[in-house]
Amino acid sequence: MVVITGRDRIAYSEDLINWKHVEVNNRCCDWFSIIHANGKYIITGFNQIAYSEDLVKWEYVVVGNNDCIWQSIIHVNGKYVMTGYNQIAYSEDLVKWEYVVVTGCVNGWSWSSIIHVNGKYVMTGYNQIAYSEDLKNWKRVEVNNKGCGWCSIIHVNGKYVMTGYNQIAYSEDLKNWKPVVIGSNGCIWQSIIHLNGKYVITGLNQIAHSEDLENWKYVCININCSRWESINYIDKKLIMTGRDQIAYCEIKEEKDVKIISPINKFKELIDKLKSENASLKSENASIKSKLSEIESLISEALN
Repeated sequence: MVVITGRDRIAYSEDLINWKHVEVNNRCCDWFSIIHANGKYIITGFNQIAYSEDLVKWEYVVVGNNDCIWQSIIHVNGKYVMTGYNQIAYSEDLVKWEYVVVTGCVNGWSWSSIIHVNGKYVMTGYNQIAYSEDLKNWKRVEVNNKGCGWCSIIHVNGKYVMTGYNQIAYSEDLKNWKPVVIGSNGCIWQSIIHLNGKYVITGLNQIAHSEDLENWKYVCININCSRWESINYIDKKLIMTGRDQIAYCEIKEEKDVKIISPINKFKELIDKLKSENASLKSENASIKSKLSEIESLISEALN
């Protein structure tokens, strides 16, 4: 099942075609992120979260103040951890929350995404990342290439990879980052996933994919001018969400795909002909030998 969030509601589907909508309305709230943990669905929004076991009945919990937008949430080591504007919050029961100030947010940009890798919590912000081992003590690292808000982050093959305005950046140690410009001005690469040896990022009317993070190919997916905000791989389908719509495609595993080119077909035919020719030569040699024996016997009989 796929569940997506929106303004005052969520929607879920078993087949990506038929969707059921459920109103989750508490003070007109945009719901920004969702996870499933401990048998509950948890969504985050303005100064609050909501959780449900069946996607129909929801409980609301006020978390924080000053119009804090809780942008992302993860569940690690028995704790729910959320990121917001100049702060994070964490809880073990979704009711009682602890807050930690992590300054550095500017231009209205919150800590936008968070992951947990190798014992570290890592989150992305405007021109920077921050990381911590205990959720209380954070180290900030500037990752500034022409003023970039970093939207999402993953860790694959020993590298941390972030997406942002017209670019990505990657690092092995969280301290030294290499930016790579991707696309034209105005494109915000919102999300990233790694699948079948490729990194795939989503943006305005398009996706881009790369095997090495340096060389990128673009695919236009222009449906009513949509900014594709998230991407996930579920049940062998690559699924993206946008404004009032989703898009998906089926992905075959590389081991299940056999590519046969015309050149390969010609090689196969030539090898077959060579084998048949060698067999014919062998048969001809045998026939010649027998004829020679017969001729010898006839000659002896006549003499």
